[in-house]
Amino acid sequence: MQRLAAFIMRGPLQAALVTVIASVLPLLGWFSATAVALVTLRKGMVSGALVIAISSAILLLFYGVQGLPLEIVLATVVQLWLPIFVLALWLRRTVSLAGTLRLAALLAGLAVVWMHTQHPDPQAFWRTLLERMLQGMNVEQDDRFWAAAIEQLAPLMTSMMVLVQSAAVVIALLAARWLQAMLYNPGGFRQEFHGLDLGRPMAAVVAALLLVAMWAGYGLVYDLAFVISAVFALQALALGHAVVAGRGSSRAWLVGMYLLLPLLFELAVVIGIADAVFNWRRRFLAGSGGSRAA
Repeated sequence: MQRLAAFIMRGPLQAALVTVIASVLPLLGWFSATAVALVTLRKGMVSGALVIAISSAILLLFYGVQGLPLEIVLATVVQLWLPIFVLALWLRRTVSLAGTLRLAALLAGLAVVWMHTQHPDPQAFWRTLLERMLQGMNVEQDDRFWAAAIEQLAPLMTSMMVLVQSAAVVIALLAARWLQAMLYNPGGFRQEFHGLDLGRPMAAVVAALLLVAMWAGYGLVYDLAFVISAVFALQALALGHAVVAGRGSSRAWLVGMYLLLPLLFELAVVIGIADAVFNWRRRFLAGSGGSRAA
């Protein structure tokens, strides 16, 4: 990875090459954003924008020759490259990972609000879309299983889609920060991530939002609570890394933590909020001699 990061940093053409290749490969689209973020973090706004411009031009040419919809390029730029460009600029300016993640949560919330303004009845929108997808797969629409599945998924689709997109951006940003530290500040990312604290004010706001969402049920508030609170799962992961490193525990604990995260995601969010409010990290690490390496 260090060699790949060094290649990206050679110049805008090399960075654009990696960005384009990653964007067209299955399951690697998020790494295209990592390349954009790495250049932006290290060299600033002009260099990052240049990589986006060159990559967009190449992709437009590629998809045009293939006869594929050019809207794919626009979607990639708007949903992936521009958000991470903004976050990388903010992180470069503030040198605050916590502040940048708070901004990422705000952007996710704005995306939810935009979806609700575009589709006043998002459940009906997703229900229709899911039914059309089933038609395309030649699935009988009157099948009770699929009908029940659509009814269960429709209220969750807006928050799930925004969360998945936001998660890709945040993962790409963290990967870029890690690569930057690998090249220019060894060990810096570990220290930065172990100390991640989103703060009591945001924890209080998110806790209140979650309580309102529990009372209100599915809708705008529920979707906002779902996507904004998710960032606290990262604080829970940071807490786990810091405790394992500080106490010199086996890294098998970290493997188990990541394996269980999808199943215990809501619990991780609660742990992250509690850590922000009660500073569990300081208590767990008291007398441990500080963070080592994990």
